[in-house]
Amino acid sequence: MIYKHDTSTHELLLPEPPYTVLVAEDSPLSQIVIEHVLQHFGYSVDLVADGQAALDKLHQHQYDVVLLDIHMPVLNGIETARAIRRQFSPHRQPLIIALTANTRPHDCEQYLAAGMDDYLSKPFQFDALQQKLQEHLNPRHPKPRTPAPSSPCETIEWSVLEEYAATFPAHEQTKELTHLITSFAGQVPAVLQQLQQGTTVGDAAMLHRAAHNLVSMSGLVGAQQLVTRARHLAEQTRAGYLDDVESQVHQIIDCYHQVVAMLQSTFASTTAQKDPCAPDLALGMARYYHA
Repeated sequence: MIYKHDTSTHELLLPEPPYTVLVAEDSPLSQIVIEHVLQHFGYSVDLVADGQAALDKLHQHQYDVVLLDIHMPVLNGIETARAIRRQFSPHRQPLIIALTANTRPHDCEQYLAAGMDDYLSKPFQFDALQQKLQEHLNPRHPKPRTPAPSSPCETIEWSVLEEYAATFPAHEQTKELTHLITSFAGQVPAVLQQLQQGTTVGDAAMLHRAAHNLVSMSGLVGAQQLVTRARHLAEQTRAGYLDDVESQVHQIIDCYHQVVAMLQSTFASTTAQKDPCAPDLALGMARYYHA
């Protein structure tokens, strides 16, 4: 079955405005099915078969959402996303979601680094697509403003780190995890400084870029609450809204500190048990991070 719809949630999932969606997908059958389902949900849909055609359409019309297949002729999904972010002004920037069968951590990092907002793994249930669209589109709509997340930041989705470690031989896993977490702790402060600077000068574009980068960086270490907070800020500032951004940035910084403390305490004890010769995570963070 390629499509399964939960009728119990359908009424709640219908979009409020007539959102416009551009689907870039080179499979004719997939085009037909996606178009039919999105129209059923209430979206206005246009179809193209490659990335260059998607760019041409975007120059002719403004879309709220672009769904990008990753493997397309002429321009693939990653190249297309980069071109969209480069060629269009902030008020013309759509929500970009990748449709892909490749959702390994390295692949997902590439999608987000290219400027995509999210990704959906193929094959997918269309209710999952609709839910993902609503998660992103609701904050972009000016009524009402969605409150920033308030869940505790200490929770780490350890399965993300376990999956990352599993890509390496057993004898290298401790070293690679230490490198990943130390890099996270060391590189995020520069992004936090950009958030603070964007808040000070009221630059929505700077805030969006920094928050968007923080989403992908936090996701790599399983810091889901930090992902949620950064994504909320990215979506809000993409639409040009600066409501309560100073408070949100302070919360993001506090959340980062909690995440690093949790990773440090948990991983330090784990590495001490598994490998006494593993790199010193605390030393690495001290080297990179100056609060």
